[in-house]
Amino acid sequence: MSRKAIRAVFEEYEKKRASADQALRDKLITPEGHRRELEGWARQHKWHERMAEIESNYERRLDQAQQKAAQIRQNFTKAPAGNATEQLLFEVRAQRQWARAQRLLDQADDVKAIGIASTMIREAEGHDAVALAQELGAYLEARNLPRDGIAKEFDAKIPGLAEVNAEIETANEEYLQVHSAASAVRGVMEGKQGRHFVDIMAPAETNETAGE
Repeated sequence: MSRKAIRAVFEEYEKKRASADQALRDKLITPEGHRRELEGWARQHKWHERMAEIESNYERRLDQAQQKAAQIRQNFTKAPAGNATEQLLFEVRAQRQWARAQRLLDQADDVKAIGIASTMIREAEGHDAVALAQELGAYLEARNLPRDGIAKEFDAKIPGLAEVNAEIETANEEYLQVHSAASAVRGVMEGKQGRHFVDIMAPAETNETAGE
């Protein structure tokens, strides 16, 4: 579905262009009239606006999935809900747990520190994992150590995040398909590239692609 709407716009354009081309061959219009006719049809049928709206819809879906993932990560780093006593106990335990972790990290060189941090995350459960999530990223940043691998380790422990990351991957792929297809159609409309680019980026529907 992601590229069908773009293809539909292109096929509308192609029909109008073919009509204008025939009129030009029959000398019913001049080259300038040919250009103005296509520009008028573009305004009337809102080809560019329709493609921009399609792109925007898929980009919005990607943004929403990314925001959902960010919220899940943020929620994971929050202290567990509870009464004042439970909150205090969590804070005390988190401070002690992080103090032990920081001592180990401080004693290690950069390469070993990354390995130690990764092991800590894999072995941490429950409140201990939350405590690490609150402190470890800032600690590694302060030491100018890479955090990408650590972030992936944390992601694996956060409930529900794998499903949202899959949503992001799908949404990103669909957005890139739509954007590439729209860019190809615009290139043809502007005379900057041949229609074979559209056939690649937004192929016509066949029996094989009908289910997309």
